[in-house]
Order: sequence, then C-alpha cells, then structure tokens
Amino acid sequence: LFLGFCVWWCGGSPHTPRHTNTLHHKHNQSNSARAFFKKKSEICPGSNPLNPLKPLNPLNPLKPLKPLRPLKPLQPPQTPQTPSNPSNPLKPLKPLNPFKHRRLNPPARTQHPMKEKGIPTVDLSLFTQGDAQQRETFVRQLGDAFHNVGFVAVANHGIPKSLVDGFYSASKAFFALPEEVKRKYEIAGLAGQRGYTSFGKEHAKQSQVADLKEFFQIGQEVSEDHPLKAQYPDNVQVAEMPDMAKLGKELYQTFEKTGAQLLEAIAIHLNLPTDYFLKQITAGNSILRSIHYPPITQEPASAIRAEQHEDINLITLLVGASAGGLQVLNTNNEWVNVLPEIDEIVINVGDMLQRLTNNYLKSTTHRVVNPPREEWHLPRLSIPFFLHPVSQMDLTCLPSCVTADNPLHYEPITAGEYLDERLREIGLKK
Repeated sequence: LFLGFCVWWCGGSPHTPRHTNTLHHKHNQSNSARAFFKKKSEICPGSNPLNPLKPLNPLNPLKPLKPLRPLKPLQPPQTPQTPSNPSNPLKPLKPLNPFKHRRLNPPARTQHPMKEKGIPTVDLSLFTQGDAQQRETFVRQLGDAFHNVGFVAVANHGIPKSLVDGFYSASKAFFALPEEVKRKYEIAGLAGQRGYTSFGKEHAKQSQVADLKEFFQIGQEVSEDHPLKAQYPDNVQVAEMPDMAKLGKELYQTFEKTGAQLLEAIAIHLNLPTDYFLKQITAGNSILRSIHYPPITQEPASAIRAEQHEDINLITLLVGASAGGLQVLNTNNEWVNVLPEIDEIVINVGDMLQRLTNNYLKSTTHRVVNPPREEWHLPRLSIPFFLHPVSQMDLTCLPSCVTADNPLHYEPITAGEYLDERLREIGLKK
C-alpha cells in the first residue's frame, strides 16, 4: 500500500515512466491531490485521507492525531459520614469540611490571656444565659479570680455601648467647661458624694500628695417616702448639660443590675443564699463616678495620676478608660498593666468584700500611672461604678471564712461606719 501511495503521489503507476516535463508533472500532481482530498472530504469532512477513522491533523496532514482518551463516567458526590460524638452520642459532631485546610496539630499559644491582659477573663453570659454546668463553671472562675487576683475582665456584661458612649460624651463636655462654671456644682458638706470635686482634692489614705484628677459623682435615688431618703441627697443637675443626669441615671441602674448578677455568683461561691447580697445592695449607697485626668502641663510632683490604693466598697465595675495607665500589684509585688478588650469591663474586689470574707477574697492594690512624656498632652477619662450596700449592712466576717489557717482579722463594723472612716482617710470628709 505504501509503495502504491508513493507511486500515486509521484503521478503514475509503478510501470509508468517518470515525466520528463517537470512543470507538467507538478501540475498534474497538484490537481490529483486536490481532487483526492476533495473527494475524501465530501465523504467524511475533517477526516484523514490516509485513515478515515483517525482525525485529520491540520498542522501536518501526513501525521494523524492520536486518538482521544474516552472520558471517565462522572461519579455521584459522596455524602461525608458524620463522625460520632464520644461525649454525647445523641448529639453528632459536625462533619469536617474537606475543602477547608485544617491543621491537625496547631501550635500552642505562646502567651496566656492572663499575660496579655494582666488579669483573667470571664464571660457573664455563661451565668445569665447558660445551663447549670455553664453557671457552675462561671461561679468557679469568678471565685478563683477574686480569691487569687482580685481583678477580672468580664465579657458579655450586658451594659450597652451606646449608653456608655453617651455618658462619656456628656462627661467630656462637662470637664471642658470653664473652671468657674464647674465649681458651681461643687457642693460643700457632701464629702464629694454628689456633684463635682475639683482637681487635687482626693488622695490615697497612705499619701498626702493629691491625685492628678477631678471628678463628678452621681448617687442613689429613692422616692420621697423611702425609709433611706434622708441618707441620700439629691443628685446635682448641671444646667449646661441637661442630658448628663438622665444618662447617668440609666448607666447607674444598668451597673446595679450587672453588679447584682456578679454578687449572686459570689454568694453561690461562698455557699451563701443566692439573694444574700441582693438584699444588701437594693437601694444601696452606690456611686457612679466620672473621673477626668487633665493633660500634664508641667513636671509632676509624682509619677502617679492616682496613687496606689484599694477601693472602699464591695466591688467596682469599670468601663474601659479613654487611655491606659491602670496597674495592679500582683502576688510577686510587681506592677502589671491591665489591658482589657474594648468590649469588656474590669471588676475588682473592694475592701468591704475583703473584710466580710476575712481576706479570702482579695482587695488588690492598684494605681493609675502617668503616660510617657510624649503623651502628656492627652487627657484620660474613666467611669467606675462603686457598688456599695446599704449603710446598715453588717460587715462582720463570715463564720465560714474564719478557720485555724485563716483566723479572724477584723472587728465587727457596719458598712456606713466603715465608709465614714475611709472618707476621712482619703481627705473627702473632715
């Protein structure tokens, strides 16, 4: 066949002599090839003239293309089997996503959250919305934090950010008022428990150097016929800031609710009735304080904006300050920066709760340090809520907290008597 093709391609048969006229031979050869390809293409367009079963190679007609491999039949998608849950057979685990890259052995954290924030963190929603096991976990975590550290950061606390931001803005506007205007709201005889307290009035009990701050306080409000009305003076209304009192009252009541939830968990931790603290803090002598640390304009006498101290009350709830500087003294006698997340609040044990539990729960020393020199021009604004009980609460140490290893440390005293003693120590009451 190959020999016959070659003869045909050259324009004759094996017995036909070669053309002597080259031009005439090429003309006949070209016509013969065109006729052949035309004839074959009419029979099977796109076919190979040498082998109609093989496709034509457009680049080289004499070299047929390799036949295509047949396609594999599509397989129906397989549904991944749901792995069993060894901890709860009735609740299957979620199937793994085969398209998502997963590291079977993720690297261990190089830094514990305690190291990042300086204090441990708890999630209040575990207690307010969780099941029995989650509530138990929260109680244990909060109790351990108060016993070992005295400070804790709380997530999902239920205090609306919009309310905090609104009171921040009102406070900032108030402290920006002229000094003579602010002093109109500094009421003599109230020991700073209502209204404005000017710069340099308050100091720590062990220090005679005044803190670098001014503040405005809002207290408890009760009806005119309430038995404790005589103990609670009216709050100071700022004419230049009509919304400040309304925002302050709303934030005050929200802090009271969150504080009551935290103290309920502490009551459970101490094996007390769940409403033990609720009875004492209802209509209690709590204080909402807005503290302003002005920019530093000259070399300060102390490197501390607020000297080291402990809080007087049961617990303190602090929403994030506008600048850093808060430090706590740890068990190694080292100052540690407290750096909560933006959406967290900081809670610390006060002296009243430490006294009630005979030092089992720890009222930790803390302070606010000055910023670096390049940040002296920046003010600092913070809003703590000092949760107090009613003045009649008995702070005698709980019998369950007095043991052979932890003997009695304090004499009996009421909350009102203790507050009066401490206000004199810090210079707010004469």
